[in-house]
This record gives sequence, structure tokens and C-alpha cells, in this order.
Amino acid sequence: MNYKIKNAERKIEEHELKTEEFTNLLEEALGQASRALSKERLEYISSLLKNSLTDEELGHIEERESLSILNELNDAEIILLQSCLPIQYVSDEFLEKHKKILSITPLYQDCSTSEQDQQAFQKSYKEKLIRLGLLREIYQRYEQDELPEFNEETGRLKANHYQVSPLGYSLLRIIDIQIKEN
Repeated sequence: MNYKIKNAERKIEEHELKTEEFTNLLEEALGQASRALSKERLEYISSLLKNSLTDEELGHIEERESLSILNELNDAEIILLQSCLPIQYVSDEFLEKHKKILSITPLYQDCSTSEQDQQAFQKSYKEKLIRLGLLREIYQRYEQDELPEFNEETGRLKANHYQVSPLGYSLLRIIDIQIKEN
């Protein structure tokens, strides 16, 4: 992370990126960094800042929007987003490391309050990723004589699975999440 910060400082000096737009971006990033609760969060912020300095094709509005989206997400939501990448891009080590966050506990009548809470949070994480446009629901195609399956809770079509959207991929790349094949 220190390398990323030093690299960003060098870019600022070299290219004299002391514009009002960059100042706004830097202020927002520093504010988020001061509230960061984990080393990973600091890494995400410094990566976003570093990459926004080197990717000149990104406009100031997109940089601010990326930082704003990152500010809305907690670390568990970023982990959940990453877990929705195609299976060949999600390592076994990643799944093992984050199994507590990623395990979905089915609800049953005698389940504990903590299990109910965990499932409620997991559901809210996924809903937020969908609302922000980082994740999208994929629906099964039905034959003409088949009835579609509906989500009993929402009354909407039941999603077959979830897929990272182009905006989700962009955010993962900007915060330097490595997307590698196994």
C-alpha cells in the first residue's frame, strides 16, 4: 500500500494533477481512509486513487462515482461480489478464507437468532449489490408449457443465479482485485 501511495504522490508531482477535480477526489479518498476499519479497505481506496491517476480515459465524474460506490460497500459486500465471478476466477483459497461470510445458512423453524441475523445480512448484501448495479440476477428460461418459479417473499421471478455486471467488474479492477483463472 505504501508503494501505491508513493506512486500516487509521484504522479501528482509529475503531471501537476493539482486541479480542483483531483483535489475533490483526494479529499473524498482521505475522508474514507480515515474511517476505514480494515487494511483491505485502505488497499481498495489507495488502489482506486492510484488507478484513477493512471487511467486518463476515466473522467472525473466516473472516478468520483467509483469512490462513492466503494464508500457504500462494506468489506463483506466486496467479498460477496468477488465470489459471484465465474467459478474459474474464484480460487479455493479465497472461498476457504471467506467461508463464514459466503456460507448461506438455510432457515428452519428451530434456527437460532444469530443464524437468522446472518442470513438477513447476507440477503441485504446481495440486494445492495443488485441495487448499485454491481450484480445482476440471471433467470432461467422456461418452455412455453412450463410455469416460472416465483420468489415467495417478493412475488418476483426467482433468480437462477447471480452474475457480476460490467460495472462490478470495473470496480473490482479499479480496487485491484485480482481476477485470475485457477
